[in-house]
Amino acid sequence: MEPTVLNRERNAADRQKRMPMLFDDYRDEDYYVLPRKFSIVARVEVKFPIEPRYRDRKHFILSDINGAKIEAMTSSYETVKHFNNLLHEKHVFKMHNVDFSISMGAHQFRHISGPMELYLTRQTVVEPYTVPFQMPPFPKHIFLSLADIAELPNRTLVDIMAIVVHLDIIHRTMWGPFRKIVVMDARWSLHAIKVWGDLLNKNALRWVLAKENCSIIIGTMFRRFRRQECLESSDYTTIHFNPFNHNNHHFERKKHWIQSTKPYPISLSLQQLKNIFDVNKPMDKDCFNIAVRMIACSDALFLLENKYHYMDLQFCSITNYGQDPRLRAKLDTNVLANLFECWPDMEYTISDCSQILLPFCFLGHFSLYVFNMNTRSIYIMDSMPLPSWFKGNDPSMHYIHKIHNIANNMNVAMELANPTWKDDIYKWRRIVPSWVPKTLNWDLSGFLVINFMHSWNGKRLPCISTTSSVLRTKFLVELMKYQENECNDNIPEEIQKIIKRISV
Repeated sequence: MEPTVLNRERNAADRQKRMPMLFDDYRDEDYYVLPRKFSIVARVEVKFPIEPRYRDRKHFILSDINGAKIEAMTSSYETVKHFNNLLHEKHVFKMHNVDFSISMGAHQFRHISGPMELYLTRQTVVEPYTVPFQMPPFPKHIFLSLADIAELPNRTLVDIMAIVVHLDIIHRTMWGPFRKIVVMDARWSLHAIKVWGDLLNKNALRWVLAKENCSIIIGTMFRRFRRQECLESSDYTTIHFNPFNHNNHHFERKKHWIQSTKPYPISLSLQQLKNIFDVNKPMDKDCFNIAVRMIACSDALFLLENKYHYMDLQFCSITNYGQDPRLRAKLDTNVLANLFECWPDMEYTISDCSQILLPFCFLGHFSLYVFNMNTRSIYIMDSMPLPSWFKGNDPSMHYIHKIHNIANNMNVAMELANPTWKDDIYKWRRIVPSWVPKTLNWDLSGFLVINFMHSWNGKRLPCISTTSSVLRTKFLVELMKYQENECNDNIPEEIQKIIKRISV
């Protein structure tokens, strides 16, 4: 006998001695060299009803302690009746003398696909398994690429993992309500699944939140229908939202489309980018900070004679404006002073800068404060008009509390960043320009402020559109064109090609 055959027999014999037998331990090559009867410990996941025309046939789906599934069958009227009364769903049993065989799925209908199947015969002995142990919450073998399901036979049950992208409207039929849900697999392919009945109604809020957050789901026992080219939930389907699974890394990494780690890490998810087009949502702070980083590190700044120092919302976050002073953490002035250092790959000191552009965000409203170091003046650029209740000749008094907070913290930070600093910003002249574009849309303030920072020439602003669609589209396109994006490979190639053709 050849050595390879002997080694195969020895390995298979060693596996046979182990208790319990795991489904993945038995391979199709063992079928020809070993007795096929083993003892297993398995949980009955599904017990299919006896079909009227096949009263001498019964199908089960079993899972072992690792979550691997296999289809079990029994035939002849007496054994079908015996195991139908003996085996119950979601119960764990120890079975002796079960017969493994090569799957006949290519010739006969099987509910699940796999290389092997299992037979319960007259010699099979079943007893309850009373030893306590933890069954895995999810199947071991999950389809991460839904395109692979197209090769399976019609009406096959599959376990899938995907990201929820879109929810269609609810359709009501004589068989109950259903909803088509668009999901994205690990290869960025979009597929439609159809969810029926209680899986839809009892998880209505979870589905909405999953769509809003682009959450990961694991769906078990979805049935493939070749004619409809989609997956449908079955009576045995379960849905797990935001599962803790070892395959999550295939999706978590790809959920971030934009990432930059200098000078500190920022990641933008697909959902954050989608929210840019939501007219009811303000500017996301991480999106804003990435945009400031793009402006501050632009190559065009090297050509400017006057140096500008651009700041993001870190200053606003650290100073905790608007919070009760008794609840504020002690301010770390060294961290605050680091915000006045030059950006990565740029060469300047804060003393070289003629102007400092400081954005400020409070309760979702953005404004811009430009500090002219030469003229000792502060330009206050706010896209919202002054409220009707404001009385007074000096419009800068409307911002006096913010200026007081900014000035006190900037004075402390500037003393550390620039040892020659001896000034008091609070005493500087304050200017509220009349040529700043105005809008009553609170949620557009962040998009306008980033345009103010980009278009500021040191003296005034050019004409800037206040149309929501224009501002949001331009902002998204510029983000997607970020050349220093460390997650550019996560963006689908089709979208990258479209972005390259767009000029805003």
